[in-house]
Amino acid sequence: MDELGEDVFAKGKRWNGFRDPKLFNLALLVKQGWRLQTSSSLLFYRDVEAILSIPLSAHGARDRMIWAENKNGKFTVRSAYKLAQDLPSDENTLESSDCATLKQVWRHLWDMNVPKKIKHFSWKACKDILATKENLKKRNIIKDYTCDFCGKAAKSTYHLFWLCDKAKETRSSSKLVIPFEISPTWTFMDVMWQLQRWMKSHPGLVKRAITICWGIWKDRNTAKHGGNRREGKAIIRSSLRVLDEFQLVNVRLLAPTRQPSNEIKWRPP
Repeated sequence: MDELGEDVFAKGKRWNGFRDPKLFNLALLVKQGWRLQTSSSLLFYRDVEAILSIPLSAHGARDRMIWAENKNGKFTVRSAYKLAQDLPSDENTLESSDCATLKQVWRHLWDMNVPKKIKHFSWKACKDILATKENLKKRNIIKDYTCDFCGKAAKSTYHLFWLCDKAKETRSSSKLVIPFEISPTWTFMDVMWQLQRWMKSHPGLVKRAITICWGIWKDRNTAKHGGNRREGKAIIRSSLRVLDEFQLVNVRLLAPTRQPSNEIKWRPP
């Protein structure tokens, strides 16, 4: 249903009378919760007895379920959909954007003139599948997921690249200026989207930001496997050198070369 709903929404049509399939699915989820609360047959007997035995009124009035979004107190998918539409959303996140915007962000990431290993890193970071301590903890691989560098918080993708003292020290060693404040609720993908919105006024911002993040990740893995941790200046210098050399080589390869002409021209005697 999701794929069909997304396709219909992308064409500007409606799905069962609703324009946004994500909000429609959310409304259906609320409907299932409503059914669970109003139908005792969906619960275990001991749970029903425990719930019904809870006193809610000193006057002994009979309990009943009321949906506040409808005047008659009854739940409908349409009223839940309307409620979801009215919920505040963060306009700076991709969750509040359409599929076309998301595709545009991915297209730009894959079209960047950077080494493939940096593209692969950016893809994993945007998908939040890097082997951070937080992700390893979710898979029950490790128990301690605090940051190795600062020890202040969980080592998530957001903390590793934007909040950690090591990341701040590394960025301060470069001339890279992030022209906006990064929210703690954003994902790596949200940050990439914001960076792309500033591309016209800040050429090369996305490529340099991703390359520096790749350098931080590379340094973290080197230290994890027994290598020495480098200072922020060294991380900036080595990672941007990789980017500059790659772009220089690609410019030379793409530059048109003049072939010697074998054409015989007439010359006066």
